This record gives sequence, structure tokens and C-alpha cells, in this order.
Amino acid sequence: QQQQQEEQQNDAGNNVLTLLQVWYRRDSNLQPTVYRLVAIASVLPAILSPDPTRRAEASAEFWTRVIPVLQRGLRTAVQALHARGQLSTEACEKYQISVTQQEVLDGILRAENNSSAIVVRRTLTKMDPSDPAAAQYTDVKGGQVDAAAQNQLHQLVTQVEQAVPAGHARTLEFAPTQGVDPLLASHAAHLRDCVEHITQRLVDSLLTSLEQQTPAVLDLPTSSCLLQVLEVCSESARFVGRAAVLQAVREVVRQQPVTVLLGPLGSGKKALAGQLLVQDQAQPGVRVVRQAQSAHDAADAGRLLAGVAQQIFRAYNNTGVTAEELQSWAQIQERLKQALKLATAEQPLTLVITDLQLVRSVEGSVSVVQSFTALPPHVRVLLTLDDSCDSFKLALQHALPAGALYSLPALTRTDCEEIVKGWLELDHRRLSPEQLEFAVGGLFSGAGTDAVLPFQLQLLYQETREWTSYGQTIHGGPVHIGTAIGSVAALNQHTFEALEQKHGSTLVAFCAGLLVCSSKGLMLQELEDLLSMIDDVLLECFQWWTPPLARMPTLSVARLLHDMSAVVVEKHGMGGTFLNWSNRAFAEYARSRYVQAVEGREEQLCSTLAQYFSGACASGMPPPPLHRKQQQQQ
Repeated sequence: QQQQQEEQQNDAGNNVLTLLQVWYRRDSNLQPTVYRLVAIASVLPAILSPDPTRRAEASAEFWTRVIPVLQRGLRTAVQALHARGQLSTEACEKYQISVTQQEVLDGILRAENNSSAIVVRRTLTKMDPSDPAAAQYTDVKGGQVDAAAQNQLHQLVTQVEQAVPAGHARTLEFAPTQGVDPLLASHAAHLRDCVEHITQRLVDSLLTSLEQQTPAVLDLPTSSCLLQVLEVCSESARFVGRAAVLQAVREVVRQQPVTVLLGPLGSGKKALAGQLLVQDQAQPGVRVVRQAQSAHDAADAGRLLAGVAQQIFRAYNNTGVTAEELQSWAQIQERLKQALKLATAEQPLTLVITDLQLVRSVEGSVSVVQSFTALPPHVRVLLTLDDSCDSFKLALQHALPAGALYSLPALTRTDCEEIVKGWLELDHRRLSPEQLEFAVGGLFSGAGTDAVLPFQLQLLYQETREWTSYGQTIHGGPVHIGTAIGSVAALNQHTFEALEQKHGSTLVAFCAGLLVCSSKGLMLQELEDLLSMIDDVLLECFQWWTPPLARMPTLSVARLLHDMSAVVVEKHGMGGTFLNWSNRAFAEYARSRYVQAVEGREEQLCSTLAQYFSGACASGMPPPPLHRKQQQQQ
């Protein structure tokens, strides 16, 4: 009898091991190594079958024959390891409880502050445990509800209700009338009650915060200057590699009072400048950053310099006339000289101005540079500039001493491998040598004679960072790694064509066009409102149904922005967080593809922006109807 029991235990153990080998794959690209649960459809393809009978059979197979066996087998093994002292209590926990319970423990019971937690629990009563679908909603053991699991659940619910503020926990009970079918039983009522409950708690929270709010005076110019410093430094947050280039730039800045960093769009000039600021932050001194790309006065050389002077005075806690009171070029130059003289040996000044090519004319940009040719002691100026304009470079060579212009060298293959490895390490990931060779080698083969730029490398990283060690290989990686990311033109085309194919050409065109025509980007709510004002976008979205309120669904915009995360990013500015282009190369391509290439499109987009921000559409709300165009189509 003992031998028979041992054989049964061995058979059960072998069964568990077989299931683990089928349902989990070892991924050594994550550090430390993990085992990933594979997609259900990869093992049970019938789970996606259009035949409801086959789909139900596959679901029953997974929930009644796979999950319970894996749970019992893993828990038995964990208990044995814990008894022998080979596994800690904390490590055992993740095998003994569900992912949902782990989230409840971390997010509520172990959280430092759970005053904002809202708990809505759904429970199904009068449920037949023999129903194959019952295992999806409760723990079933031997055709009966698992009493031990229900007791553990009751204890957890009690702890949660005691932990959150009064009124923040709610239980919804539903009695299935046609079997355990979530669509018929509970989902509609569950979602409605959840929304009502969460909305009420949110209103209460807002009212409480308004009562406790202390009036504060916001210094807008100072806050704007701070945001510009933070944005440039954030560009260098993931700066890795290129140590030789960084040291060379540091030497040039140390030797030259004024230095101009030259490079094409996306070559990493701003990130390099930000990295210099970050590495020198422990040194005494004042650092002033002016981004021509995000400064409202960038187009005019005089206004830009007047703003820089005012910013330096503020940084040294000095006061004076405002930038608006400086009228003539002579006044601006005199004011700038006074500001630069505030630098001392104890508090030296480092001034960084980025994207100088955005000044309205070549003459204006050159005049800005010439304003810094005769600097007082203890002042260092670093300017960044795109090298696409040959006449501009020639003018700077005559205006500046030899050695003041520094052109960023192109990335080598070794640089690219080092940077990708560094980014992967920051995210606790790695690629196999074959995968890294395939990705970086494809990048250089696609680039041909063109130089590989850091922003292309970033796109490559976005493509490869989710690769598993058992998935993509040198023969199985995406085809476009080498061809579409190698050259800037092919990269832009591939990026936007892929977005159009997935989300619709009209939605992508108008979303990109609105971002191009906006001055400093758009908030998410503003973008949704603006898209809802364009009939062509709504017509593409609502092809099969006419909604009572013609408004762009939030989820559609969220899905698009998620897939655009490599080209559109969130940037903090005065008044909130704005969506804008991650690199100006993408913005320029989007302008040519979606604005300039379509007759009348720029006027349409600018008119929509003007109507919205002027309050012509019910104080910014989009107009309600889908107009005659949709009715004619129907």
C-alpha cells in the first residue's frame, strides 16, 4: 500500500512537471530569469474558436484540469521546501495566493497610505459548483466549493474592510439565473454600480481637498524656468555610453567660453547637454537653461536674449526691469551684459540654450551667438544647433574662435551595442548575443551610408526590449528592424504607416496634424475634444452605429497614443502635462505627410484649434451632431 501511494505521488508529480513544461517558458532575457506563462491559445487554440461548443470545452479543460493541478502541485512543493528551510515565508506567499490577492495585500493592506483606496467586491450566490464555468469565479475542489479557500477569502475581505476608510468598501451580490454566465448574471450591473460608487468617492475626495486647500501664489516665470531645466535634464535620465564624446565636450566647454554643439536632428545634443548639467550638479554655481523649442520668445532673437537676461537675474535672486520693457537691441544687449556680470568665482554661471536654429532667421541666430563672444570671467555658454544649414555653419565659423564648434561624431556599432546593453540593464533585461547582433547589425545594414542616430537606436530598443529568450532569434525577429529603422526616411514612413494600418488613416492623420499645428502640444482632454469636432474622424470611428453624443471614444485615443509612445511623449509645462513630439524629426515628417500634403488641411486644423480655444464651441466643448455627411452616407 505504501509503495502504491508513492507511485501515485510520483505520477502526480510527473503530471505537474509535464504541465509546467507545457504552460511555462523560461525567459533568460529578464534579470533575474523568470518563467513566463504562455498564452492560453498557444496550447489550447480552440479557446478562440468561433464554435461555442469547442470554446466551452477548451475553457473547461483549462479551468478544471490545468489550473487546479498546477495550484496543488506548486503548493505541495512549496510547503516541502519551506519545511526544509529552503524557501522563505515571503517567497512561499506568491505560490499560496492568487495574483489578485497579492495586489490587494500590496495595494491596500501593506500600503503606507490607503485613504484613497476604493474596494468594490462582487460575489455570486446560489452558484452550481458542477457548472464548468464556476471555476472561473470561485475555487472548486472535487466538484464542490473549496471551503478552505472561501475561509481565506472571508478573512481577506474582513481585513480590507477594516483597513480602508468608512464607506470606501462595498459588496455587490448577484444570483445567476441562467448558469454561471457573467454577461447575463452580473457584468452590466456590476460596472454601473462600480462607476457610481467610485464617482461618489471621487467627489467626496475633491470636496475635502478643496476645503483644506491653502491659497498659494505661483511665480509663473520662475516655474517656467525650472520646468525648462528639468526637461533638459530629463533628456539625460537614460544617458548611457558615449563616455569619450562626453569627455571631449567637457574639455571643449572648459577651454572655450562659448561652445556650439552641432549635429543633425535626433543626434542627442540636448541629452548630452543635460548629462553635463547632471554630472556637474554637485559643483557650486548657477545653471540657466533656455529651450528655444519650448520658449514662447524663441522666434525673435531680441526677445530670446531679453528672456535669457531676465532668467539669469532671477537665478541670482536679483531684480530689474522685465523683458517686455526692453525695446531696442542696444537695451537688450546692455541688459544681457549686466546679467552675465553677476557671475562670480563662488557662483559661476553655466548657460545652456538649445535648438538655436528655431530663431526666425540665420542672421538672428548668428546675432544670438555673437552676443556671447565677449564673456566676463566665470561664465560658460553651451549652445545646441542643427547642422542642416551650411550658410549658418559658415557664419558661425567666422563669428567664433577655432575650436568653439563641436560636431557630434556618428554612432559606431560598438557605441550602439553599448547603449542598448545599458538601456536593457536599466530595465533589468538582456538580449542574447545572436539577438543583439541581429538587431544592431540590421540597423547598420538598413542605414547604408547614412549615420545611425540615437533616436533611431531608441526606436530599435522599443522594438527589442520585449523579446524573450525563446521567441525572436536571428531568423525570427521583425523584418523591419534592419530595413525600416536603418534610414530616417524609411523609419518615419514605417512608423506612421503601421499606425495607420492599425488605427485608421483618418484618426492618425488628424491626431498628428493637431499636434503639429499646436504651439506647445495638447493636453489629453484637449486632444479628445478637438478630434470630436472633426466629422471625418467620427465617421471613420462610428461606421456601424450612431451614438447619441458624437464624441471620440477615450479608449480609441488612448490605444493610439499608447502605440505612438515612441514618437509622442508627455512633457510637463505650465498648467499641466502636454502631449508633444519626442523628436522634431517626427514632427517635421508628420507636417509634410499630414498637413502640407493635403490641400486645405492646415487651414482646417488651425480653424478647429481656434474655435476650440476661443470658446466658440460651447466654451470648448465639441459640437453635438454628426452632420449631414454621415446621414448621406447612411
